[in-house]
Amino acid sequence: MSSFASVEELLQAEVHCGADPHPILLMGFSQGASPSLLVALTTMHELGGVISLAGWIPHRRREKITHTKPHLPIFCRHGRNDGDIPTDCSEEATAV
Repeated sequence: MSSFASVEELLQAEVHCGADPHPILLMGFSQGASPSLLVALTTMHELGGVISLAGWIPHRRREKITHTKPHLPIFCRHGRNDGDIPTDCSEEATAV
């Protein structure tokens, strides 16, 4: 199972057990930011928001984004001295 499917499955399980999705925030750091962003932008539930720290959405996964939610709060931050992930990848993720 992919990390994207795992995050979506956890979210679905919480909602199925009665959790209100509106206050749920997804958050990820580096590689964990990718599934957080993608699930937040593709889930059928209206979430409280998503937080991405030094993250991005891989280009090959972007076609899975069927709709954007302009009301979905997205908080992205990226360190200037990150030698592994270019800052433009993080900036690009907010423009999806």
